[in-house]
Amino acid sequence: MTAVAAGRPLPRQDVLAAVEEALWRYQPVRSRELGLDWALDAAGTLTLDGFAPSRTIKETLLEIAASVRGVQRVEDRIVADPDLEIAVARALADDPKTAGVPAGSVQVFAQLGNVVLVGDLPESLLAEVLRVAGQVPGVRRVVDRLDQA
Repeated sequence: MTAVAAGRPLPRQDVLAAVEEALWRYQPVRSRELGLDWALDAAGTLTLDGFAPSRTIKETLLEIAASVRGVQRVEDRIVADPDLEIAVARALADDPKTAGVPAGSVQVFAQLGNVVLVGDLPESLLAEVLRVAGQVPGVRRVVDRLDQA
């Protein structure tokens, strides 16, 4: 498999090595366990998969990957913590079994795919809140820090 850049084909393994090197130079990649994975298809599309603690870091990762010679396009499958927090909160608000959770009674915090739920809930809603949060795409694990009201 090859990717084409500047009119010259580059071996797939060379492009992947260049991606790894470029990402490794970015300090947040070296200092955090982002769980990044990447794959390059025959057309030069690089798929980035994993987690980022912020949207800024996510966007920087995508820009770095796109700048590597031989990468024609980047497919973004990175989940940023703020987006995951919003997705979990929306899922809780939209699910018929958890839509009755009083506003502000559950706070959602995400850290690289791990979601922490904090707050006070009636015991009758606890299991459903945990179930809904765990089904949101991108959630690796749900940590229950909920108290029963």
